Amino acid sequence: VTAWWNPDGSNYDLYLWDAFTPASAGDIGTIEWRGSYGASGSPINFTVAIYASIPAGSQPDVSHPPLVEYEIGDNAGETYAGLWGGVVMYDYSFTMPTTFPAQAGVKYWLQIEAWQSGFPDWAVAAGLGGDGTHFLCEHNNIVVGDAASTGDVVMDAGVPTGCWFTSRTGDVAFSLLSTDATDVGDPAGLAEFALGGVLPNPSRGDRLEVTFTLPDAAPATLALFDVGGRRVALADVGALGAGKHVVDLARRAPIRSGIYFVRLSRGGQEAASRAAIVR
Repeated sequence: VTAWWNPDGSNYDLYLWDAFTPASAGDIGTIEWRGSYGASGSPINFTVAIYASIPAGSQPDVSHPPLVEYEIGDNAGETYAGLWGGVVMYDYSFTMPTTFPAQAGVKYWLQIEAWQSGFPDWAVAAGLGGDGTHFLCEHNNIVVGDAASTGDVVMDAGVPTGCWFTSRTGDVAFSLLSTDATDVGDPAGLAEFALGGVLPNPSRGDRLEVTFTLPDAAPATLALFDVGGRRVALADVGALGAGKHVVDLARRAPIRSGIYFVRLSRGGQEAASRAAIVR
C-alpha cells in the first residue's frame, strides 16, 4: 500500500519509494504505473515525486524536499488493466508539465502516493527488473493499549506524528518515458534513438505496447526474445521515420507466459528492456 487518508491522514498511511538509475541522461516526461484498490475506491488524487538519494544510495534523501513533486488533481487516467491473481488492476499515467532532467548513473527515488477518502488501501503492483527492494514509511505501528475484553493490541488511527522508515523486498511496477529529444541547434529536429516503456508490464500476452524513438527512416527493427534467446516477435519499424512511436508486439498473436527481452536495433545501435507475460 502507498496511500493516505485524505484530508488529515492517519496512522494507517503508508508512503513508498522505489529507486531507478538511468543508464543514459535524458528528460523524463511521463510516468506510468499500475495498481489496485479495495473498499475505499478509486483514488481522488495522486502525489508524484522524485527524490535524490543519500550518499550511500540505500534510501531516498527524505531530509530534504523532493527534486520535483506534483499533485495530479485526479485519478491519473485510471484505465482497467485486467485481472491478475484474482485482483483487478488499473494502469495510470501522468505527463509532467516540465520534464525532469535525469542524469546517467545517478540513483533517484520515485514516490507515488494515492489520496483516498477512506481507509488507505490503494496498492502499487509489483514490478520486475529492479534491485528487488523499496523504501517505506509506515505509521501503523503506534500502540496505545490493549482492548480490555480481548487483549488485542489497539492501534492509534489518528493523525500521524511521524514516519518509521524501513527497507522492504520487492520492486514497483512503473515506467519512465522520455520526451522526443531534439537538438535545438538542428533545424531538422531529429529525435534520438531510444527505447522507452513497455506497457502493460507484466502483460497477459494479448497486448505488449513498446514506446521508442528513431532519428530517421533508416532500417530498424523491434524484436522480442525469450530467455533462451529465441525470437518470438519481430517488427520492421525503420519506415516509421523520425519521432516517437508505439508498436504492439502482440498484435499478430498472443504471447505465452514467461520473461522476455525487447530489443530495438538500428545499424550498430541497440537498446533493450525486459518484459513479463503472466496468465
